[in-house]
This record gives sequence, structure tokens and C-alpha cells, in this order.
Amino acid sequence: MANIFGVNNPGIGGLDEITDAEALFLQNLESLPYQAGDILYHDGTNLTRLAKGSDGQVLTLASGLPSWAAGGG
Repeated sequence: MANIFGVNNPGIGGLDEITDAEALFLQNLESLPYQAGDILYHDGTNLTRLAKGSDGQVLTLASGLPSWAAGGG
């Protein structure tokens, strides 16, 4: 397991350690070019980014994947 604080402290229930899978997840986050307002989601294969929408747009699903569409009245 990777240790994010450099010290093992089992007295707090292992909160100072992350699993290898969690470490990989965090590495994947670092590789995404996300910005404020973006939404991160899993597309069935990879963690991916949906850029923030524009004013008045609403979040919708198309074939199970999120996208932005014009909002109704």
C-alpha cells in the first residue's frame, strides 16, 4: 500500500494509507486537464472530464453518458 503521510499509524484505522487502486485513481486524476466547474465521471472504461456547461444549460444523459443541453423554459 502507498502511504500518503510517510508514517504508518494504525491507531486511526488506517486513514493515513491508501490502497494501490486508490493511488492509481489519484494518478489518473492528476493526468486530467480539469478546470473549475468541470465534472469528472467514469465512462465505463476511464475516468473522464465533462467541461462545464454554459449559463442556461442543463445536465442530461445520452446513452448513459452526461452531456450539456439547452435548458427549457
